[in-house]
Amino acid sequence: MDFLQFPPTFFKNNRQKIFELLPENSIAIIAANKKCIRNGDMTFYYRQNSNFFYLTGINQAGCILIFNKTYDFLPQEVLFIPKPDKNKEIWTGKLLTSDQAQRISAIDQVHYIDNEQNSIYNLLKKLTLKKNVLFYIENEKDYQDFFVGQATVNFKDFIKQNVENESFIIDISPLIAKYRQVKTSEEILAIRKSIDITAKAFLRVLKIVKPGLYEYNIQAEITHEFLSHGIFSHAYYPIIAAGINSTILHYWQNNSVLNNGDILLLDFGAEFMNYAADLSRTIPINGKFSSRQRQVYLSVLKAQRYAKSIIKPGITINEINEKTGAFVENELLELGLLTSDEVKYATSTPAYKRYFMHGTSHFLGLDVHDVGTKDTPLKPGHVITCEPGIYIPDEGFGIRLENDLLITDEGNIDLMENIPIEPEEIESLMNS
Repeated sequence: MDFLQFPPTFFKNNRQKIFELLPENSIAIIAANKKCIRNGDMTFYYRQNSNFFYLTGINQAGCILIFNKTYDFLPQEVLFIPKPDKNKEIWTGKLLTSDQAQRISAIDQVHYIDNEQNSIYNLLKKLTLKKNVLFYIENEKDYQDFFVGQATVNFKDFIKQNVENESFIIDISPLIAKYRQVKTSEEILAIRKSIDITAKAFLRVLKIVKPGLYEYNIQAEITHEFLSHGIFSHAYYPIIAAGINSTILHYWQNNSVLNNGDILLLDFGAEFMNYAADLSRTIPINGKFSSRQRQVYLSVLKAQRYAKSIIKPGITINEINEKTGAFVENELLELGLLTSDEVKYATSTPAYKRYFMHGTSHFLGLDVHDVGTKDTPLKPGHVITCEPGIYIPDEGFGIRLENDLLITDEGNIDLMENIPIEPEEIESLMNS
C-alpha cells in the first residue's frame, strides 16, 4: 500500500497553511530524512521525515523544500530532489523525476540538486542577500547538511558565512505541529486503514497463540498479515510480551517461550501511507484467563471505559492522565494491591504509579507519538490513544488495553470499537 498517495491538493493545502504562518522576510528549509546506515553499506528501511511528508508527499531521501517569503521575484516554494542516475539505479532502483515529484506534491518549481543553473546553493545565496533574513529550519538543534552538486555543505556553516546574526534561526516544527494535530478527512481515512489492517493481524494472532510457541512466532504472524496487505513497516517495533515480560513497558526482545497459564501482552500497529495505528491487547496463552488475570483485566477495562467517558473537546491529556490515574487507584484498592494508608500518605508520587506507571493517552498520526503537548486542550479532529494498564511483577503479569479515539464535537469515536476486547469474546475466538 506504500505506493498509494494522498491527492496533491492535500500537500498543497498543508504548505499554504504553513506559509501563511511565516513572518515576512523569512525563509524556511525542511529536509527529507537521510538514509540511515544499518551496518557496512546496508541501510535500514527508509521512513520519511513526518513533517517533510506532510508538506510534500515525497517518500525519498536527499530532498529539500524551501519556502521563500522574502522576494517577490523568487518562487514562493521550491523543491530540490536528487537527479536520477542510470548507473546508480541499477543498484538501488529508480528515483523520482522532476515531473513525477511535481505531480505528487503539486509544487511547480522542482529542480535537481546538481543542476548548476537552479542549484540550491545559488538560490540560498540569492535569498540571503538581506543579512537580517529570518530562517526557519526543522529542529534548530540539528542543522541538516544539504547537497550542492556532488558536495555536502553544512547548513550551519553556510548560515555563518551568509547571515550576520545566527540567532535569526528558528525551529519551524511548532508551526507545522499547529496544523498536524488536527486531522483532515484524508488523514483519518489513512488511520482507519492502518487500524483495519492491525485488527486483521490481531484476529490472526488469536487463532494461533498456544503454549510452546515463542514470542517471535507471534511477531511473524503479525508481520505476515501486514505484508499481505502491502504494509512493509510496523508503525513502531512491536511488543510481544509473555508472562513476566508483560510487566516491562517497552519490552522488545520478543524471544521468550509462551508458557501455559501465562498471559501475552501485545502492543503493535500497522502504518498505512505513513499514518500509524496503535493497539494493545492482553490475551491468555492457553485460551482461558485465570480468575486473578480476569479480575485485573476487568479493572483495566473499566478504567478504559471511564477514560473514554471523559475524553471530549476541552480536556487535556494531563487531565486525562490525572483522572484516570485516580480511577485506577480505586481499582488497585479493590484488587488488594494498595492499602488506604498507602494512598492517603503518598507524598510526591501518587500511590497508583507503583502499578500504573505510564500515561493514559498520547496523540497519534504521522508519528505513533504524534505532535501535540499534554496541556493542549483537545479539539475535534485530534486522534489520541486510550491505554490504561496495571502491571504486577510480583504476580508475574501485566495488563494493558489500548484503543485509538477520534475527538468529535460530541465527545469521541472509538476507531477500534470493532476489535475484540471483552474477555469472553477473546476466549471464544481463541477456542473456536
